[in-house]
Amino acid sequence: MPILYRKEVNTEDKIRVYFFLDGVLFDPYLVKYTLLTPECVEINHQVEKDALQFSTGHFYADYTVAADAAIGEYKIVWIFQKDVDSALNSQSDYFNVVIDLSEGCIASHPSSADSSSTHKQSGTCDCSQDALQRDHFGRIINL
Repeated sequence: MPILYRKEVNTEDKIRVYFFLDGVLFDPYLVKYTLLTPECVEINHQVEKDALQFSTGHFYADYTVAADAAIGEYKIVWIFQKDVDSALNSQSDYFNVVIDLSEGCIASHPSSADSSSTHKQSGTCDCSQDALQRDHFGRIINL
């Protein structure tokens, strides 16, 4: 499953689709897409948008991840039409939006005074001072 960071520009090798006819790449008459957030909400300006073409039969989404995009699994619905006389078809794929570890911490940290409670750390933090490490989904991994 493709992974994109916040503020990353999608390229032809990430959120993409290939079209084959009898085992050969071909260009459909129409290729569009709609992007949905992890909460299944359509993303503004990404609804039934024309896909960009990289090469014969190879299309990709013209999308830059917002700086404040929700972390999680996104859905892309490809809408395509083989030729002018054929019916519209759709196919769904998924990709993840993750944080760059240089971003500010968004995870819940154990409070130092009471290990049973947690607090949100705003801005940048030094998780390593508490022997904590984050993954790209913002989850704390206690080493």
